[in-house]
Amino acid sequence: MRKIQLVLAWFCPVILSCHYYSPKLTHFTLAGALFGMLCATYIGLYCGVWDANMMRAVDMPGDAAFRAEFIREATAAGDNLLLRVFNFYYIPRAAIVIVVYLISVTLSRRTHGLLKKQEDNREKEQISDRAKPWGKIWVEDEPGLWYTQMYIIVPAF
Repeated sequence: MRKIQLVLAWFCPVILSCHYYSPKLTHFTLAGALFGMLCATYIGLYCGVWDANMMRAVDMPGDAAFRAEFIREATAAGDNLLLRVFNFYYIPRAAIVIVVYLISVTLSRRTHGLLKKQEDNREKEQISDRAKPWGKIWVEDEPGLWYTQMYIIVPAF
């Protein structure tokens, strides 16, 4: 459960950047989130919580120097720990962030399109109302009754 919460923390900035309807901002936020996640995964190897499954070792080292030595020894023995961490930890999380990014961008584009369409319809309605020489007036006395208003041009003296 803790792993999914970590992924949630990485795609929250991506979702929030979609609210600005700026594709550039969202792309840069995605790139920053993926780069930050890559750096955090690499730093987590040396400074994070010891993961015996990932390290394939039961020993729990106390310091980062032991971890660095352990990673060097594993790489020299033919077990590329960095590649395994990249394949099994980073790529699945990055895939989740990218899928959420694609969903968020699609929803953001559709929302932005709907807002633009509403604004255009409102502008067209205002233009058509101004172009008409008459309009409809609601009669206060009798609800449900509409009278057509006629403009009478009176010459000014």
